[in-house]
Amino acid sequence: MNDSRTLQELLEIVKKQEDMIALMETLQGENEKLNRELEDCNRRLKQKSKKLKESLALNEKLNSENRRLLQQIESWNSLQP
Repeated sequence: MNDSRTLQELLEIVKKQEDMIALMETLQGENEKLNRELEDCNRRLKQKSKKLKESLALNEKLNSENRRLLQQIESWNSLQP
């Protein structure tokens, strides 16, 4: 009877190990999926950052041009009688 109980306990341990292995495989798959999503997010973030820097540079150029034009208008206005 003792051998039967020991065998049953071993079978339960093996079943738990199989369940743990299945869970680990699931978690590994989820981890790989999350890593791919993270890489995609990082790639998109770099693209958006580059576009924002380009936009900032354009805005600075536009502001500079607007200031130049305002100075020109003020200059013309001061010439009028």
